[in-house]
Amino acid sequence: MWLAVVFVLLFFGNVWANPSCNPGKAGMLNVHLVCHTHNDVGWLKTVDQYFYGSQNSIQLAGVEYILDSVVRTLLEDPEKKFIYVESAFFFRWWDEQTDKMKADVKGLVERGQLEFIGGGWCMNDEAAAHYNAIIDQMTVGLRKLNETFGDAGKPTIGWQIDPFGHSREQASLFAQMGFNGLFHGRIDFDDKNTRLASKTMEMVWQASQDLGDAAWLFTGILPNGYSPPHGFCFDVLCRDDPIMDDPRLKDYNVDEKVTDFVKAAETESSGYATDHIIMTMGEDFNYQSADMWYKNLDKLIRYVNARQGNGSRVNVFYSTPSCYLDSLHRANMTWPTKKDDFFPYASGNHTYWTGYFTSRAALKGHVRATNAFLQAVKQVSVLTGLGADPRLEGLKEAMGVLQHHDAVSGTAKQAVTDDYSERLDQGVDGAFEMLTEAYRKLQPGVETEESPVYCSQLNISSCSVTETSDSFLVTAYNPLAKPREHIIRIPVPAGTAYKVTNYQGNAVTVQLVPIPDSVLTLPGRNSNAKLDLVFNSGDIPPLGYLQFHVRRTNSRRILAQQMSSVYIPEASDQLEWFNQQEGSLALGMDTKTGTLKAIGVVRPSGIDMIKVNQTFLWYAGVNGNNSKEEWRSSGAYIFRPNASAPFPVSEGGAAKLKVIQGPVVNEIHQTWNGWVSQVLRVVPGTLLLQMEWLVGPIPIQDGVGKEVVSRLVWPDVNTHKTFYTDSNGREMIKRVVDYRPTWKLNNLEPVAGNYYPVTSRMLLDAGDNFKAAFLNDRAQGGTSLGDGHMELMVHRRLLHDDAFGVGEALNETAFGEGLVVRGKHYLLHSKFGDSICDFGCLHRLVGERVLLPPIISFTPTTATHHDWIARDNTKFSGVRAEVPYNVHLLSLEPLGGSEVLVRVEHQFQANESATFSAPATLDLQDLLADWDIVSAQETTLAANTLKKDLNRYQWKKSLFTKKISQVRCSIVCLSVMAGEGLLSLRWNNHRTSFMQVLSSLWDKHKYSDVTLACAGKFYSVHKFVLSTCSDYFLDIVENTPCTHPTIVLKDIRPQDLEALLNYMYLGEVNVLQTDLSRLIKAAECLRIKGLAVPDETPPQYPTDDTKTGSLVGAGSGQEMSTAAQTTKRRRTDDESSNSLPSPQRKKKSARTSSAVEATGDSVCSRDQQQEGESDGSGRESHDITTTITTNNNNNNNNNNESHNTSPTPTSTTPRDMHHTQDSIGEMRIKTEEQEEEEVKCEDDGGDGSEACLAALEVHLGHPDAPHQAKYDPSLPPGPPLLPQPYASQPQSFEEIVSQALPGPSGLQGDGTGAGWEGSRGKGGDMAPFHLQGFTQQMGPVARCEWGRQGGGQAASTHPSAAAPLGVAWAEGGVGGGTRGSQGSQMGSQVVILDDHHTINTTQPPPPHLQHQHHHHSTTDANHLSTSLERRCCQVCGYRGQDTSQLRKHLRIHTGEKPYQCPACQYSSAQSSNLRVHIKRHHPNLLPPLQSPP
Repeated sequence: MWLAVVFVLLFFGNVWANPSCNPGKAGMLNVHLVCHTHNDVGWLKTVDQYFYGSQNSIQLAGVEYILDSVVRTLLEDPEKKFIYVESAFFFRWWDEQTDKMKADVKGLVERGQLEFIGGGWCMNDEAAAHYNAIIDQMTVGLRKLNETFGDAGKPTIGWQIDPFGHSREQASLFAQMGFNGLFHGRIDFDDKNTRLASKTMEMVWQASQDLGDAAWLFTGILPNGYSPPHGFCFDVLCRDDPIMDDPRLKDYNVDEKVTDFVKAAETESSGYATDHIIMTMGEDFNYQSADMWYKNLDKLIRYVNARQGNGSRVNVFYSTPSCYLDSLHRANMTWPTKKDDFFPYASGNHTYWTGYFTSRAALKGHVRATNAFLQAVKQVSVLTGLGADPRLEGLKEAMGVLQHHDAVSGTAKQAVTDDYSERLDQGVDGAFEMLTEAYRKLQPGVETEESPVYCSQLNISSCSVTETSDSFLVTAYNPLAKPREHIIRIPVPAGTAYKVTNYQGNAVTVQLVPIPDSVLTLPGRNSNAKLDLVFNSGDIPPLGYLQFHVRRTNSRRILAQQMSSVYIPEASDQLEWFNQQEGSLALGMDTKTGTLKAIGVVRPSGIDMIKVNQTFLWYAGVNGNNSKEEWRSSGAYIFRPNASAPFPVSEGGAAKLKVIQGPVVNEIHQTWNGWVSQVLRVVPGTLLLQMEWLVGPIPIQDGVGKEVVSRLVWPDVNTHKTFYTDSNGREMIKRVVDYRPTWKLNNLEPVAGNYYPVTSRMLLDAGDNFKAAFLNDRAQGGTSLGDGHMELMVHRRLLHDDAFGVGEALNETAFGEGLVVRGKHYLLHSKFGDSICDFGCLHRLVGERVLLPPIISFTPTTATHHDWIARDNTKFSGVRAEVPYNVHLLSLEPLGGSEVLVRVEHQFQANESATFSAPATLDLQDLLADWDIVSAQETTLAANTLKKDLNRYQWKKSLFTKKISQVRCSIVCLSVMAGEGLLSLRWNNHRTSFMQVLSSLWDKHKYSDVTLACAGKFYSVHKFVLSTCSDYFLDIVENTPCTHPTIVLKDIRPQDLEALLNYMYLGEVNVLQTDLSRLIKAAECLRIKGLAVPDETPPQYPTDDTKTGSLVGAGSGQEMSTAAQTTKRRRTDDESSNSLPSPQRKKKSARTSSAVEATGDSVCSRDQQQEGESDGSGRESHDITTTITTNNNNNNNNNNESHNTSPTPTSTTPRDMHHTQDSIGEMRIKTEEQEEEEVKCEDDGGDGSEACLAALEVHLGHPDAPHQAKYDPSLPPGPPLLPQPYASQPQSFEEIVSQALPGPSGLQGDGTGAGWEGSRGKGGDMAPFHLQGFTQQMGPVARCEWGRQGGGQAASTHPSAAAPLGVAWAEGGVGGGTRGSQGSQMGSQVVILDDHHTINTTQPPPPHLQHQHHHHSTTDANHLSTSLERRCCQVCGYRGQDTSQLRKHLRIHTGEKPYQCPACQYSSAQSSNLRVHIKRHHPNLLPPLQSPP
């Protein structure tokens, strides 16, 4: 719901509007020139170096000179304007000015000449910054502006021109801060091209799915990044010619410059919707000599406007973003909308800016930990009356700097990163002094004690106080407004026991846990601690603390009791379970590989097991020279692996295990090698898995940069390529692999192009029975590349720069080695929830605790625990009553005097939790225990405007925003019809729009009216599409009056059907060359147009491409000079090039523009099966991907191309070939019948050989067989496939029929169905029912109604009867019809089931259908008998050596599975398969098997 509410006890004035805006001229193209400078708060130089202009050998930049120069120029001419963004720099300059200069600047602000835009302490990053920190840094800047300039200095526009991708939450926060609009400089180059072509560069963004109008925000994309048009940069740092307007000069260029500018303005306007456009006149650290800019802009304005007398419609003037937005608002247009975000950002085909999501992981962890510390200090300052102290302001400003888009992003130079970390440490040191003072105010009796110590290296189990003191106090402060438990870990030396006493004087149960070996050997670790003293704090009061007294003891007995049990498990083939206390989370470990294989909830009835695999892998970063797009290197910004498949972190992937057990925590220490280890940690009685990882020093001796990921795989889960990531830690956003909601993606980087920022968590959701959350303690990049996958990148070490300006590789070192990073992940599953706290409740509350952990400090003491209890205030809470669990106290900080800022929020989204998504009520009087609230006023989120005074722009929004990827020049063409004087309205994009609608229907599964069933999987599709693309389906649809029939395809493989559906809906499909012949055979069976049947030539229409003209840019393969990359990353960023268009994304693979015709007989069933069986054996290593495309999408190709009859191989770069070598393979998913037929093992009694069992484990459809649900990242990415609701074993034909038949047919398990013989287990036995006996050559003339009489007469023939597929009709049961010809006519069975006949399961079928059931049972029993007598299959001609072999073979056709597992629902056609199943899943149950009759 996110009902964010902000309260502040402070009054501010009214909303201000700029009075000096030039409204422009009606009928003209009004060009708003926005003079600006972009000042990074640290990047190549430190903040101080940038401000003073030092170290100019690195970059010529000095911010104080920019402000000096601009202010002086503005004061000279009241017509000139300028905008400024970064408050961190401005207020440093402001503090050095005289009173007269301050007064002059205030006048500039009041007149609208100097306007503050954005106004935060920095221009924050939008991927790695948490929303808590974003709000804080914005508040610091906006409140200072408000206090200094009043309403006149209040920004109303967001200006996020340089961040590398844009989050939805950022826009939501701006909207809640009262902003009217937001402007971006960078979006994906394909997205930009699409928007330019469709005039949708400006939109209204629905930035929250729960907040309604409060979060809608107008958003515009700037045309040239944030640079001026090409040729019009007039800065001392630029190389463009000035305007030379003396006609006596040889280089007089006014006419040329004016012409170029007018052309640039007209080109830009072609991509925007109104007669107002914006041009940014400035770049990085421009205007150090403002006269250069303004003198040339004055000339430009004068000479361009002078041409209006000659008919020019271009009108140019100085403006600001707020004035420009006001012009757009006055246009009173209806604007397109957007609901998703702008991640990930790509500036080229191989340049995805997704590496910085993880870059400098240690710094990201440092920032997140400091945020928690800052919130605690702000709270304590209020609770103890310390107020707004300069030390607190110092930490707030340091944290504000660290939110900069080159700080927390990890994209600054190493020296600057070191400066960032130092700033945080200095801020924490100063603020901790305030925390010490607060404790002393609350504990007056301990003023003579030593000061508390904050140990910043607890993450590596190091703290000098706890290692050397005989007695010390532990203070745990809880920054949450609700009580919480916490496991406190204290590093101590070995060989000593400890007594811990709580505030009540009671002894606390403690455990001494060995510190992992990988931590003990960390480079630079200077500590004698060998153990962690661990105990449970119990409930720490809300906004309060608990204290504990810790004392050493020499008792050997106590030491023995406190020491953990440690053992190393022996390698075994069996899953070994740990932590099996009831109500706890058990861990199932594969002791042979040392990896997690399952988790389980320990219940009284046993372990409720959930399969999950976890391990660490690494991607090899591309080592390119960046001279061309295809040679882009992986670097600080860019993630570009040189292969889709990552490598295991150790040879064989095995990890060594050490098990630690005790009364407080149970741990499993995993060590893969010298640079990757992990601790799996579970607290008895809780259902949360903590995974504390340690990575580094990453080895680079092999010359390969490495990017390390932690990957979770839930093997039995189908997530349909869908996952969810948080937006800056707040609302969740749906992600789909290889898909963008508003434009068509052609992704050449299948891994990097599917990475998204994960600030706090990622989720998987496969329905009510499966939801999972993977939470982190810092911002990281993450993805889900396969079904059930969850992947987070934890650390990166690279050897090459990516050529976006940093100028150095991301190769962090410390103590002479690669940097080591340690962090935590948390794992949750929906089975951990209950009726009180469901899954949504779990991940929100755990996320809250991870964000704000207790602040632990230590104080040496000489007092005994008795004296300590008697004199000290050992427990404190700052609230009268805890807040509801769905309410989060976001901020509590002093504003000065008796004024306090309070932010509270509802922390659950709508419908996220059955219980806690409901509205909540909070009594502010109960919030603060020692404060009486005299008055409270609600403000905007940044606390600089009263909510009642807020008056944001309201925008007209389009009710329907279509996917704009196919919209090209949506112009309605008007022509006069001869003789009538009528206007002909032609929709130029009619065809592409309809294609887009089909794609949308395919993606969202809307309005389906027919279901295809294939091997137990079901596909909701559309009669219109099937009948258009296949005459076979057309015949069925036309002759079947059912409103929603189900068509069962028995001998078509699901993979082939999915590929054909993609082909029919999207017009193309990627298929391996080795799979092509099988796919063509399937297409022949189904008579798919363009593949097996020539399709009609569509009528020719003019193409849209001719109308896009200059809006379509060149390809992205242009050369990039490394010599020109010394100034700014924008210079090599296509988004900021001075030509409007961006490069077009290349297609994934080559295409054939006509149908691919297969040769040979049109035999589908048996030949296709045999071919599938041989694919994996004698297959050559073809690593070529072929794209098959329908003619409809390629009308304009050359004629000779339209006659291609063979696939066209993909043209690949050397890197592309590296992707495919040894990695592209075939994923074979066979039906159970095929698998069982191929396995050659003894079917009778006996255990069989181990080799036989191994083969069975691979081939059979066991849930944990290696090939099941396995993602092969080397396979080329393709369009999204349909979801497959049934991801378990493929259903047999009889199971499908039994589920669809109405009434007690005998197949549904009640034993009352007449005519169905057999009574095995639950439900009827299909053994005597010969399914292939109903294969017929008949047209689709059956009716989905009960009324058809008779049982044995085939219907009249139809032109479609020549198809190689037999058809069996089921009308509530299985329909009549005589047996058709055998042999070649054995094909896909098609069963039509009327949808209303599948609803009623209580009425038996009419008598005539019951008679048919009995008739065909008898008939097929006769066929079975005949087959057995002749030892020859009457269906396919197979001959067996004896009747036993033939009987086994016949089960392939009948679907019979007579061997039933006594412990579960599994059944098999062969006894050997059942033995394997029992041995794997029920080893204690091996009853003797009975052969079927």
